[in-house]
Amino acid sequence: MGEVEGAAPEQGVAAERLAVVRQVREGLDLFEADALVAARQAGLDWAEIGAALGMSGQAAGKRARQRYQLTDPRTDRDTGRPRTRGTYRPRTPRNADGDITANRLTLPIRPIQGSELR
Repeated sequence: MGEVEGAAPEQGVAAERLAVVRQVREGLDLFEADALVAARQAGLDWAEIGAALGMSGQAAGKRARQRYQLTDPRTDRDTGRPRTRGTYRPRTPRNADGDITANRLTLPIRPIQGSELR
């Protein structure tokens, strides 16, 4: 690591130290990502991983997704929640006026007037 050109010697040393900090961080990030992948492959859940890292399981999972783009194929990539198979819900049939229909019988929906409540 060379000194920064045009800087006083103390500034060059300070800049070199910061460069070392950056390199150590990058190395730790790679090490942490590898450890997270290995832990998940070994069957640890996020609560166990979080406890080992000194944080909640939710925080550990969020960190893994945000920093390392690690995702579990059984979870939704955007939310991190377990994937669920969708259930079919039939669309409510409506006529051209937007009224709900059933068996071709149109049921108009209108507000109830005060006199109709008696």
